[in-house]
Amino acid sequence: MSLSLVSLCSGLVLTAPPASPNEDVVPLGVSRAPLTVHARELEAHRGALPRVRAPGFGADAAARRRPRALAGTGLEREVYGYLPYWVDYDDFRWDLLTTLAWFSAELNATGDITDDHGWFDSASIAALRDDAKANGVRFVLTVTLFDGSAIATLVNSAMNRANAIENLVDAVVTMEADGVNVDFEGVPSSAKAGLVTFVTDLEAAMTAATAIGHVTVATPAVDWNGSFDYDALAEACDGLMIMGYDYHYPGGNPGPNSPLTAGDIWSKWSLTWTLDDYFQYGKASNKHKFILGLPFFGFDWPSESTAIPGVATGKGKAVTWAVCKAGAPASGLEWDPHSQTGYYMTEQGGEWHQVWCDDAPSWEAKMQLVESYDIGGIGIWALGYDAGTSDYWDLIEEYLVAPPIVVDGDAGTADAGPADAGPTDGGSADGGPTGPDAGGPIAEPDVAAGDAQEIPADEVWSAPDEDVGASQPSADAGGDGVDVAPADEPDAEANGGVPGAGVNARTIGAARVTESGGCGVHRHRPYPGLLTSVFLLALGWGLRRQSRRVGPRRPSAPSYQTRA
Repeated sequence: MSLSLVSLCSGLVLTAPPASPNEDVVPLGVSRAPLTVHARELEAHRGALPRVRAPGFGADAAARRRPRALAGTGLEREVYGYLPYWVDYDDFRWDLLTTLAWFSAELNATGDITDDHGWFDSASIAALRDDAKANGVRFVLTVTLFDGSAIATLVNSAMNRANAIENLVDAVVTMEADGVNVDFEGVPSSAKAGLVTFVTDLEAAMTAATAIGHVTVATPAVDWNGSFDYDALAEACDGLMIMGYDYHYPGGNPGPNSPLTAGDIWSKWSLTWTLDDYFQYGKASNKHKFILGLPFFGFDWPSESTAIPGVATGKGKAVTWAVCKAGAPASGLEWDPHSQTGYYMTEQGGEWHQVWCDDAPSWEAKMQLVESYDIGGIGIWALGYDAGTSDYWDLIEEYLVAPPIVVDGDAGTADAGPADAGPTDGGSADGGPTGPDAGGPIAEPDVAAGDAQEIPADEVWSAPDEDVGASQPSADAGGDGVDVAPADEPDAEANGGVPGAGVNARTIGAARVTESGGCGVHRHRPYPGLLTSVFLLALGWGLRRQSRRVGPRRPSAPSYQTRA
């Protein structure tokens, strides 16, 4: 190993090389994985005041909302939205959400809540909770801990685990919430078993103490340290919220934030690689517990030129989709066929900038990926970063909402006409399948000008600001362009999971029935007497929807690249 690599990694505690080093990465582990945008933004907003909401805060948006009954038959998959405490955002698309995860309350190593960021402000949180629940949306608390040593101390101690669980149950019960999202990052491999025990005990306690007891775990796109027992965690809770972003990060070189595929010019890690990894080590039987987190943000890097891959001349910054879209040329974003994501170049003060973010064609390809793998749904980081744009929401509605069931023009009311002379119909009044268990009316996103527009991108892990790395995913913690990660399959030895099924057959709208036990929204089959009409209507809807899926810069279906 070179002296330069040693110096760059001096702030990291190195572990032993893996048994079978992979040539693509440096055969050295790190004591903690690079932290995601969740941790960087929490650190950057540490002094921010919580957003205060009064009861009835969303009443002015009522005219723009549609009750779920009028919006179709509802979401077929999970849509899990994070709401950071500092974001000024009131007008929610309730009919396109299943879970609202308030971010966050911070834990310490002994399980105490050290900063609740306004969670116990009963009036403000109650107003948000009441609006969510009135629209059939789960309301959960995100709990965060971003220090590897503290995580190990917490989860490896029965006393500390019990204290944390008691405090979290109290926080949820006090505010009448529905559960928690556990967002622990920088988890060391020594905490792997303890984390499973913690989540298992937390799920049991939440189920006993609350009506819903919904527990999910935020998990990485790449398990660099082999610290996450995917299958055991999936079976212990209601879902894994896979953070499908930060494949490139501000301290590295320009590149796609959330690449669908790797192509020829980027490192092999991509959303497709990530899902294959989860199918293999999290087990395909748990696929309906896999929630693919997608970004409402991108990155802007100063760069030497417009060449791709590029070389950064300084640290990049995270920008919301609203900022990214507003700064794009009138012709729109360029298309990178390797990653199937969007980007554009701009000159600022005589210096080139490369801006990488997901436009509508890129998001549509991701929606198709979710359908093809038939996973539980999607997550969003973060609500409010769309700032009034509708690009992403339109695609969520198109791909994840079942078409309405309408028979002979009847949207669900009983037939008041004369008796039918034909055979008796043993079914119930025309109404289609039973609705989902979460949802609500629409509110167009409406963020005040200047609010949640630019995300500070201060780094919170040990990486020298003056050194800018090569194009690698977020594991390039040293910023030198060389991955300081263990072997290619960090989770393989400990998990020994069953290989996944790869790309799964797609299913159609209202007739789809999800497997039980997952976090996906369950559907019921239409009544037998309606099957023919439903089939024809669903077929027509599908053809209409397919006719809208025209993207000038991408193939009609994503060319998924399967991990070798």
